[in-house]
Amino acid sequence: MLIGGSSCASCLIRIEKKLKATPGVLKAMVSVYRPYPAVVIYDCKKTSIAALRKVLESEKASAEKTLDVKLKEVPALLMPNSK
Repeated sequence: MLIGGSSCASCLIRIEKKLKATPGVLKAMVSVYRPYPAVVIYDCKKTSIAALRKVLESEKASAEKTLDVKLKEVPALLMPNSK
């Protein structure tokens, strides 16, 4: 997805932290460089695109050009470190 409505680096970092703190999110990465792409890997049994959009809306941002792809398993390279 692309993050809309927010372009300051500290705001984008805060959005990334909020996405990571969302129950069901396994991994979240938000770029501070235009066009501000983001990747979120989540468990669809625990959260949804709608819930992720609400996180963005709470920060006065939006999700644009969202692509939802179901993975059979999360590649080891993308597995998060222990919190």
